[in-house]
Formats: sequence, C-alpha cells, structure tokens
Amino acid sequence: MRAIAALLALIIFPAFADEAPSASQVQADSVTADIQLPNKGKVIDIIATSNYSYIKVSAGGKSVWLATLEATVKKGDMISYNDGPVTDSFYSPSLKRTFKNVIFVSQVVVIK
Repeated sequence: MRAIAALLALIIFPAFADEAPSASQVQADSVTADIQLPNKGKVIDIIATSNYSYIKVSAGGKSVWLATLEATVKKGDMISYNDGPVTDSFYSPSLKRTFKNVIFVSQVVVIK
C-alpha cells in the first residue's frame, strides 16, 4: 500500500509543476493565503535538493515534513500549504534518507 501511495504521489506531484505560482503571485497571494490554504505552521527546518524542497513545519505542537517543488522559504517563516497525499516511510534517493511521513503538497505560501 505504501508503494502505491508513493507511486501515486510521484505521478501526481509533477503534474503540479506547471501550476506552481510565480514569485510575484506568491507575494500577491500571501495576504490571503491563510484563508485559501487549509494548513499553516512555522518552518523549523528546510532541506533543498535540485528539484524539491523538504520543509519541516511545526503546527499545533506537532511537526510534519512537506515535500514540494522548489520553495523559497526560510526557518522561522509562517507558511500556508494545501493538503496532499501522505506517504509513510518515504525514502529520498537524492538525500539517502527515509522520512517517517511526508506530505506532498503543490502550494506553499509565506504568510506576511
């Protein structure tokens, strides 16, 4: 079942690449991002690869890893993000690391 979820995430996730907002759209949307996107939290860690950003977010006393196309965020930023498929025990070949859980999201917006 995990393999199916991971495969689905890898198939669906790149489809959002053409829909990723530009930097100007991110700035313009950041005022209303917390209304439009259902989740928000504080960035506590970031790992960037050539194609993806892995962002550790703290919200409600819990932390979660997000995976998204390259995102311009920094530690301490408050962000909003959409829901996405969750993959347990996700192995990143480029990082040679297994994440306990990763949520694959298509939108990450800094809240200003």
